[in-house]
Amino acid sequence: MIRYERVDWFSAYRVHHRVASRFRQGPVFLAGDASHVHSPVGGQGMNTGLQDAHHLVNLQADVASGPREPGQLERYEAERRPVALTLVRIVDRAFGVIARPGRGAAFVRRRARDLLAVLAPRLLATPVGRRLGGWLGQYRIHYHAVPEGEPPPRWARDRAVGRRLLPTDANREAPRAMSWQPHVEGVEDAVRPQVPAAVEGPFCGAGSDRDAEARMSLVRPDGYVAAVWPPHAGAATTADVADALRAHGMRG
Repeated sequence: MIRYERVDWFSAYRVHHRVASRFRQGPVFLAGDASHVHSPVGGQGMNTGLQDAHHLVNLQADVASGPREPGQLERYEAERRPVALTLVRIVDRAFGVIARPGRGAAFVRRRARDLLAVLAPRLLATPVGRRLGGWLGQYRIHYHAVPEGEPPPRWARDRAVGRRLLPTDANREAPRAMSWQPHVEGVEDAVRPQVPAAVEGPFCGAGSDRDAEARMSLVRPDGYVAAVWPPHAGAATTADVADALRAHGMRG
């Protein structure tokens, strides 16, 4: 246990919970603390800022090098602002509990601190703890293909679409290339779908897990699944592939 004998300097500050109304204005993009501010509860500021930067840089690289149309830069605000709103809402509630005034609240905080010091390591080792770690680490984010309430197209009906690619022995190293990649699961003799030249990654995972549900996926450079197609006779339907590529602004 660390004990502080004296305090040489102390200051108070007001905690703000705010999200910018726009993450883009013309050529200017906001990311990190410039686009969302909140209390330090959970240490989410750095994780969220890094995710903002990673998302934006991959979009800009795709547009600059040609695979995607310039209009796809609008995805940055459309996908990242909902993440910031959710984050600020959760952190605001947590801060309200932690910073609640009163002797009763102070007593509970002291007791909870001692209890969590014992239980937290055990909790993080459980499946629930791993899910909690995923939320804290900002890698359980879900980007929605269409606005809430609208029916998803065929290529976006799989639960994997909009979520980070789950690592397997066959694809664990593939996302490090940060390129558009086709992936396949549960199909031994899969046919590579007709995709633009920018989708240059290897046809990862072919035949790697015969017990997995048969599906083909298009994975974005940031590691998130852009589309999933059910294979028919080892190949994805051409119309489904073309529809997904158009939706993501991919050039032919």
